[in-house]
Amino acid sequence: MAAVSNPLSSPEVSGFLESVLGTVTYMALPIIALVIIYAGFSFIAARGNREKLKTATINITFVLIGTAVVLGAYTIVTIFYNTIVIGILGL
Repeated sequence: MAAVSNPLSSPEVSGFLESVLGTVTYMALPIIALVIIYAGFSFIAARGNREKLKTATINITFVLIGTAVVLGAYTIVTIFYNTIVIGILGL
């Protein structure tokens, strides 16, 4: 009978979430940097046009909120994993 091996790097859910969010964060950071650069160029290209400045401001606001969500989620899962799983349970 063939044995089935675990393809995940961690057998517990918190370790799996930490690895998934680490990968998502690693992939999201270059995209975030490119969107911030694009929003900066849209500020420059607005040249005083109120509608374009409003659009550029909205773009910067949304990218900063998205950055906070991505980094916040990774931070929360990492803190949970380090304190609960490793610190208390000793796994």
